[in-house]
Amino acid sequence: MEGDSTDGGGGGSSGGSADAQFVDNPREVDEFLSSTGAALLTWRDVRNLAHGSTNGRSNTTTTHIDDLLSKELLQMSIQDRNTIYEEIHGVQTLAPTETPALIQTALAQLATELMLVHPAHKVAYERSRQHRVTYINTAEFRLRFLRCELFDAKKAAIRMVHFLDLLLEVFGEYALQRPIQMTDFNRDEMVIFRSGLQQLLPYRDRSGRRLYASVGGFNVRTPLISRVKILLYTLYTASEDVETQKMGIASIVWPGSTKNTTFTDDTTGINLDKVIFMKRVYENLPVRTCSIHMCLPDTPFYQMMKSIMILTMSTYRKRMKFHVGETIELRYSLKGYGIPVELVPLTDTGNVKTSYLKQWMKVRRILEVRKMAEEQQRFQEQLHYQQQQESSFDDLFNDDTDTTSINTMTSTLSMPSPQQPLEAIIECPRSHDVVFRSGTSMACHPGNVRFRCLIELKHEDAYLISSTTQAELAEQLIHEITMNGGRFLKWDNHGYWTGLQDRVQIHTKVALSIRDYKYKTKAQRNRQTNQSCTFLFQDQDGNKRRKTNNNKHAKNLCNRQQTTSSHGSKVKSQRAVRATAVAIDTTPSSSISPSSQQQNLLLHQRLQHTHLSSGPNETTAEAERIETNTTLNASSIPQPQQQQQQQKRRTSWFGNKNS
Repeated sequence: MEGDSTDGGGGGSSGGSADAQFVDNPREVDEFLSSTGAALLTWRDVRNLAHGSTNGRSNTTTTHIDDLLSKELLQMSIQDRNTIYEEIHGVQTLAPTETPALIQTALAQLATELMLVHPAHKVAYERSRQHRVTYINTAEFRLRFLRCELFDAKKAAIRMVHFLDLLLEVFGEYALQRPIQMTDFNRDEMVIFRSGLQQLLPYRDRSGRRLYASVGGFNVRTPLISRVKILLYTLYTASEDVETQKMGIASIVWPGSTKNTTFTDDTTGINLDKVIFMKRVYENLPVRTCSIHMCLPDTPFYQMMKSIMILTMSTYRKRMKFHVGETIELRYSLKGYGIPVELVPLTDTGNVKTSYLKQWMKVRRILEVRKMAEEQQRFQEQLHYQQQQESSFDDLFNDDTDTTSINTMTSTLSMPSPQQPLEAIIECPRSHDVVFRSGTSMACHPGNVRFRCLIELKHEDAYLISSTTQAELAEQLIHEITMNGGRFLKWDNHGYWTGLQDRVQIHTKVALSIRDYKYKTKAQRNRQTNQSCTFLFQDQDGNKRRKTNNNKHAKNLCNRQQTTSSHGSKVKSQRAVRATAVAIDTTPSSSISPSSQQQNLLLHQRLQHTHLSSGPNETTAEAERIETNTTLNASSIPQPQQQQQQQKRRTSWFGNKNS
């Protein structure tokens, strides 16, 4: 049995007793296996699996457990299976479109279903109704479970009463009076919390789901109650956001490095009754889990842990995805599901990143302190209002008080001032928000991705860009973002986001984004590209290389190019000889002097002799030189005769070409 930790607040005694209850019970384990669909397995089979046994019976057990995944999918229709696959990939969501009528009807049905639940199954709920002040009866709290079960009132009632039982068992009685806070953890639990094994990521994925990561190993040697308290608190705070309640969360389980992982060191803390307890926890969380991505190395220990996870989370078998391989393979696999892998708080060497976790814990303390102060102030105002109202009615029925004083007191009696809104402290931006912060950390935020796509779409319309100024374009972008429910946020140095309220400041930042896009596209257009073939020079460095088919192919290609160039030079030389001969033959003897006629005849003979005795390159050069001399001689012809000569030359040239 692993060491227990003492819980702080009201959960001290409950934490120790809960760990003391975890003793293996074969009958309960067999019932658990039957409920999860693993009826072919027995208590001894799973015990051998947990201890890393490698005999034939253990291999058969692993095969039966792996078959559970395919069995769950085969029992579904094609349409339901495709719908779940699309939600896992972030293409669509199963959440219905909410209307005020739908919300009111669902809340009424939920209240009815809570009354129909047997009192023995809702102990914590009945105890919460005995408190004068409680948050459980609020519509905000109950809507979390309705959205989690897609507005199925019966399922939402069962999940809600089971979640309250978990709060009472893990935290204590005070968790039924007020929401759980970070002050409910003791010092040892805060050390585990700050280690970063469970944390939320700073941004959402491409479909707007909040990302929850469990990294750095399964941490089976830490107290179970501490891990459950951290899990419940983390996901409860994530469910405070309405968009997270609608879209759900995507969980990433990434143990990391496995260099020192052995069965002896890591499986001693595995207890099957604890597995059954974790099954209760996963099935009654206050937020809907859309997908669970298990990024595991291909080792025997994590194969055993994969089987335990399949048995534990039977509700999420259809939504579990197992990725096995090296770190780079796991990252590429997660990218296919719309998850920004650069936000995963784990290095390549297996170290856990805790910078954002510490920042998030600081923001949570600020929010909780301000909420407690405002609730206390509201309670005092309500109490003062009740006392004032009671005193006014006492004075109203007092005979010594005249009508004038009664009217005066009645006019001075007023309702308390409305609650001042909490300062705009935004922990995680929504999917349609546009955030402004120095650096490139927000490049993966879905709101900024949509914003950049809008800018590119506007610049693709040439007429719109030419007829619209940059200020008008910025106003159009601001209007489209706000119409979709988006906000413009800026980063505060205290560790959270705040909304921009100044219209001029928003316009300036959007205009700067447009300018940066123009500079970027202009730089891409002006970038020089080299499309030359460089494999011809791969053997010119003086190093000896082994002859391969690639080198032979390159040499053949070079020879083919040289042959083609030689053939082209030969054709060019023949054309030059023909053109020179035509020019000499078509020149009238009356317009050229006898010395010029004799010179042209000698040039023609010399050209033919060069063509027969020399190479193609020399012939081409000689032909060009002779053609130049012939042109110079022909330029001495008078202008009218020269025009006639050119006309005859064209006629004879096209005639010879057609023939």
